[in-house]
Amino acid sequence: MAQQKQRLVLIGNGMAGLRSVEEVLSHSSDQFEITIFGSEPHPSYNRLQLSSVLQGNQSFADIEINQPDWYQEHQINLRTEETVTQIDTNTKTVQTDQHGELSYDKLVIATGSNPIFIPFPGADKEGVMAFRTINDCKQMIEAAKHYKKAVVIGGGLLGLEAARGLLNLGMEVDVVHLADRLMERQLDQDAAVLLQEELTAQGMNFFLGKDTSELVGGERVEGVCFKDGTQLTADLVIMAVGVKPNIELAKNSGVTVNKGIVVDDQMRTNIPDVYAVGECAEHRDTVYALVKPLYEQAKVLAKAVCGIGGSVYRGTTLSTQLKVSGVDVFSAGSFMSGGGQKALTVFDELNGHYKKLVFDGDQLSGAILFGDTREGMRLLQLVIEQKELTNEEKQELLQGSSSNHGVAEMSQAEMVCNCNAVSKGTIIEAAQSNCLTTVDQIKENTKASSSCGSCKPVVSELLTYMESDNFNEKIEVTSMCECTELTEEEVVEELQIRGLSSIHEVMSALDWSSNNGCKTCRPALSYYLGMIHSEYHLTHHLKKNAEQQEDGTYIVTPPYHGGVISVDQLQRLSSLTQRLHVGYVVMTSDQRLQLQGIKEEHLSTIWAHLDMSKHSLEGYHVQPVVTSHSSNCRCDLYEIQSLATRLDQQFERLQVPSSVNIQVKCNHAERLFNDLSVFWTRVGQEIYIDTSLFYVAEHTEETFEIVSALLQYYRQTARFLQSMEEWITKVGVVHVREIVLDTEFREQLLEQLQEDAFLNKKAIAIEETIM
Repeated sequence: MAQQKQRLVLIGNGMAGLRSVEEVLSHSSDQFEITIFGSEPHPSYNRLQLSSVLQGNQSFADIEINQPDWYQEHQINLRTEETVTQIDTNTKTVQTDQHGELSYDKLVIATGSNPIFIPFPGADKEGVMAFRTINDCKQMIEAAKHYKKAVVIGGGLLGLEAARGLLNLGMEVDVVHLADRLMERQLDQDAAVLLQEELTAQGMNFFLGKDTSELVGGERVEGVCFKDGTQLTADLVIMAVGVKPNIELAKNSGVTVNKGIVVDDQMRTNIPDVYAVGECAEHRDTVYALVKPLYEQAKVLAKAVCGIGGSVYRGTTLSTQLKVSGVDVFSAGSFMSGGGQKALTVFDELNGHYKKLVFDGDQLSGAILFGDTREGMRLLQLVIEQKELTNEEKQELLQGSSSNHGVAEMSQAEMVCNCNAVSKGTIIEAAQSNCLTTVDQIKENTKASSSCGSCKPVVSELLTYMESDNFNEKIEVTSMCECTELTEEEVVEELQIRGLSSIHEVMSALDWSSNNGCKTCRPALSYYLGMIHSEYHLTHHLKKNAEQQEDGTYIVTPPYHGGVISVDQLQRLSSLTQRLHVGYVVMTSDQRLQLQGIKEEHLSTIWAHLDMSKHSLEGYHVQPVVTSHSSNCRCDLYEIQSLATRLDQQFERLQVPSSVNIQVKCNHAERLFNDLSVFWTRVGQEIYIDTSLFYVAEHTEETFEIVSALLQYYRQTARFLQSMEEWITKVGVVHVREIVLDTEFREQLLEQLQEDAFLNKKAIAIEETIM
């Protein structure tokens, strides 16, 4: 009997909500019966491209995201021109303005933003409008046929794009802005002046520092008056002063709101099974209005809705790379120097190119590019990574140009489309696999250039490069192994979605080319199955703590944690070794005792006498923690050994992607770094990953929590065989710090770790009872 589908309802047919649905379908195409409510009469469209339509570069059809056939193909019930007016979270139903009622199992609120419409006196006159929808765009095009003088209130990106479109339609355009420079949130004074000069040359007129007092005229607007007594004539007034989250529906339905609809790191609201995404959502006190964060939120939301764990949204480092009325502009991070930050700038007056790099010490904290933005993604990555740069590297960044960092020099991992996170390698692979030769084909296949469109020149340049004689790049193999075309990430998602619990089930369900797999996929599958099903390793690989040697004897390592053995344990061990004539007792390099030369018939006696439970010797584990203490150090030896013991016990029997060596030492000991090291110092306990300082904890309990959460996050997110050093390099130390040092998320990691340990011990008890 087929399982009944859950009902997924999406309120809002905009870019963030629709991307959430697309992500849900990519994970599970038949899990939900999907209904989408949209207030506008149109199917989904790219709101970012409205200015391009206004300027005459694209048609309305060109900016549609999905055709009506797409909704039908995926059996989605699209209800346009129907607005949800109430959510009853008790009965889990929604009501609409057409007297409709629909129940839901999962509800996603993606109501977006409303344009800020300042209620100036006269703002209700004919000819005063916002620029937000297709209908607004059509009204502006129609107005330009009959009127010639337009005033745009707002000198931000939207206002400038509206002004450029109205110029193209043959209108005379004045831009009014309250601030003293254009795009003050994205540009510094110098870049803003360059932009104003360029746009003035295109025909725009600017009135900066102007505070509007009223709109005058008869039935239709005829002018704009300012508080300083001056005024401008106008037949059409466009308000483009910003947007505000559309939260009234959520607020009236008992969903917690602040600036936006308050969500957690999985985009969940305070109401069970109700999520929010996009411009209406407030995450960690921030409401995002750029497309990249909204798409990142959609990825996390979709996994949460589908019941796929391990994915969280931690916020986005903001950047802007846009073509403002024909001028390329990029900014990222904190680009205003001061407060200890220093700036390096260069201005190529001949070509009209401006570059500003802001450094906090040796780290790039922000950047502005004007005129030539092709280095933008490279700079953004440095801002995110917070990499320490040498003076030579700083100068190289300052002097760099498109000639020395064109598409040929880009790594395959480098982002081409920041909005949709599409890398150079992804585009090359898609083009070669599907014989793609045009930007539109790349857009349809990968979504690169489908959002803000600023990366179209780079996509075009990349396609030209691929057709040249200089192109000889090979695509890095991304599949898990030769047995499957799926990547490791895709395999793990399928394990979770389908509930696969054995290697045989995986290979059968996912169409493995080999029934037995290979030396690459079998251990990887074993690891991932063990992470998803805590009892897996114990059920399939449960063994006693003994390793057979070539001569037929065994080695047993008693579980003495932290390198500490009590007098009672030592006496019991001594008595046992004498009675059974154990060959050798060896002190290992990781400060443990090993019993060697044990005969097989003596194993059960040793296990019982030393109270040793079963565990899996398969895969990789956190190795016994090594301690060190100097005689001339004032560090508390008990604290050091206590921390080592607790860490040993915490991760006993739990698998990790790759073997992890931990050391806990006083500061006076020789600093030889392991995968993870803790050093006692006068100012606190320094925690290192490889040779990089991760954090300085104030006390032992904090150290224990930080190290435990760090290792758990490594367990949850690293790929199989990826060392801690490789993992931290790939995901970024800044990102991992944000995760582990956040109190709420650290608690979640520690709770998950305790649950894994509990299930592990429970499985051991069950297995020992059976056997």
